[in-house]
Amino acid sequence: MLYTGNVHLGIRVQDLVRNTTNTKSSRGMEKCTLTKTEWNFLIDEFKNERYMIIIDISRTDINVLMKIGANYRDEMRAFMHAYTIHWIIDNSSTNRLSWNRIRKMLSRTHSIVQKFIPPEEKKKVENVDLYKSLADHGWDLTRLYLGFSQWRCSWE
Repeated sequence: MLYTGNVHLGIRVQDLVRNTTNTKSSRGMEKCTLTKTEWNFLIDEFKNERYMIIIDISRTDINVLMKIGANYRDEMRAFMHAYTIHWIIDNSSTNRLSWNRIRKMLSRTHSIVQKFIPPEEKKKVENVDLYKSLADHGWDLTRLYLGFSQWRCSWE
């Protein structure tokens, strides 16, 4: 597995729940604190994907949820997307993340990833299909372990 740092690949929704010392729920846990507007943005941004990226602003964790039915190509897209964001955050002159900055970063990096690894159903001639190029050059991408677990979830 490659270095993950603060990137968490294929996590369970349950893993977005973390222990806290203050303001505990009845189970002693605090849930991920995204507003309805933020959730709606994420669901809309990733509606045609089999993955979703959720960034925890307080800890700058990059969490990748995989959707039921996700395949190796989807994992490669999610991996590339998460590490593009990771690189941007690590090389940013400011350490302060805001929801507005995250929203813009997710949208821009999403469009970049779509150019390099287009969804199977949207392959276009002008796109560079990195996944296909690697496979054409002998890479067995079904055996490439990027660090994803087998956990899958669904969202609408």
